[in-house]
Amino acid sequence: MTNLHRTDISGLILTGGKSSRMGTNKALLPLGKINAITRIVEIAKTNCAQIVLATNEPEKYQFLALPCVKDVYKGKGPLGGLHSGLSAIETDWVLVFPCDLPLISVEYIQPLLEAEVKYDIVIYESAGRLHPLFGRYNRRILPRITDCLEAERLKIQEFFHPLQVKILQAESYHFSVSPEICFMNMNTQADYENVKSILENHEV
Repeated sequence: MTNLHRTDISGLILTGGKSSRMGTNKALLPLGKINAITRIVEIAKTNCAQIVLATNEPEKYQFLALPCVKDVYKGKGPLGGLHSGLSAIETDWVLVFPCDLPLISVEYIQPLLEAEVKYDIVIYESAGRLHPLFGRYNRRILPRITDCLEAERLKIQEFFHPLQVKILQAESYHFSVSPEICFMNMNTQADYENVKSILENHEV
């Protein structure tokens, strides 16, 4: 079992694309006294000494006073953001966070950090669904990501083979926040209202 120190690991926040289903930038939607992206940044800061935003619109996130990196491969979705972020970050280990999972709980981070360093990627599975955009990545996977981008294989899981991937079963842990809540995507207006309702009821 490993336990990476916060100086060994950086945070990468994927700010998302066009938010077409939401109709507005979901990263900037207010959730209580802060917005979604600020909530994710605060979660990332608990375990990461440095935080980088992957965004093609850095002007929208100046209020966070964090370094921003634009996609080298434009219009390639989350894989493009993952590539640009891993390229810019200097630590070997990176915790990746998506902006559309605003209910991620800090307690879910520790098992990611404790996984053996032989794994290139450590992510969760919950209710039969993988969550590849929240996990621990090593920068040594960059060549594999580049190959997939060049070949237009843009699904995140496309580059997993032949890498060493550890999949954690979220339901096997006794977290205070259920996986159903932690991995609740905020992609539509209905999702947004649901997330706000959960936060207002102090369930997270």
